[in-house]
Amino acid sequence: MNSSEKSYYERSLSLLFISFCSGFTAFHYQVVWYQWLMSHPGFDFINIHWTAILFIAGFPLGYWLGSRLFLNLNTHTRITVFILFQLLFVVFALFSKVILYQWLLNRHFVQSTQFFQIVFALFFAMILPPVLMSASIHLLFRTFEKQESVPLFSLYKYYVSGIIISLLVSSILHISLMGVENSIYLGAFLNFWCAVIALIHYSITKAQKPKGRRQFL
Repeated sequence: MNSSEKSYYERSLSLLFISFCSGFTAFHYQVVWYQWLMSHPGFDFINIHWTAILFIAGFPLGYWLGSRLFLNLNTHTRITVFILFQLLFVVFALFSKVILYQWLLNRHFVQSTQFFQIVFALFFAMILPPVLMSASIHLLFRTFEKQESVPLFSLYKYYVSGIIISLLVSSILHISLMGVENSIYLGAFLNFWCAVIALIHYSITKAQKPKGRRQFL
């Protein structure tokens, strides 16, 4: 493997790593927020089934969003939007307890007239991460489709793999080892590095002229 092939292989792995982390963090946030909601009186109706439905519904919605709304953007705008998405996840993760638990629930739950508005806001907040995460995968593919040949299917395959791994280790890693509240920083940390890696990847591919497309599965 020469230096050019090695560089391409490493760049392809970085895209797959970002896809994996996106799936991992998307489900990670759902688990943490579900734990917070279940600990609040009056919101036990938001069970694991509703959480799973919202998460699964966010997958195709995000794919549609990425394939329709971001199709006509240029490459620079696409990578900018992708990085903004990742930073949005970081900010929302760090302040999610304040937004969902301390502010939205504790302050406004006592007002019964706003109950349905609060429920709508909670459902919207829980479906937003999987929608934007799924959309960011399509956005990632469109950003580098001229320089790389990592299939969209492979990116989503690693995205789903991240979801599965998060599902398997959530009860151990998120709760037993780190605690529910502290584990939210793990997702924020991964999203931040996804933004950094994507920016580095874009800078490298922009500086190099494409020398033909290789297939990476």
